[in-house]
Amino acid sequence: MKGFLRILPRWWWAAGLAAAGLLVAAPAPAQDKGSDAQATPGLAHDYPTYERVRYVLECIGRNGGATALPYQCSCAIDKIAERYSIDEFVEMQTALNGMTIAGERAGVLRDNSEIRADAKRYREAEAAALKSCGIQTKR
Repeated sequence: MKGFLRILPRWWWAAGLAAAGLLVAAPAPAQDKGSDAQATPGLAHDYPTYERVRYVLECIGRNGGATALPYQCSCAIDKIAERYSIDEFVEMQTALNGMTIAGERAGVLRDNSEIRADAKRYREAEAAALKSCGIQTKR
């Protein structure tokens, strides 16, 4: 075993020791304590890739499909992820989508004050994110 350790390059040892030091010294991620808690800068809520891609594709479609939009829409979902957990995001987005359903059955959603508040919160969060990422909305 001693001979094996000698043949490893020095950079391997340096990289291994640095990685071990980073893993030991890395702080634990902040726990989400509700919708009012802000995420620690740089530690956004971890959204599934599917949700991020779906949001970006819908954003591109709603805003005209310009070449820069994938970057700007990715920026927008990152901004939203800094503020809201995935559960909050899905609830707000579902509330907004549910309110747009036509007909009598959707009246249950439209008449619910909590659902209206979630939809409003989503619209405001998305508008702020799009604006900060340089997207002029068509709404």
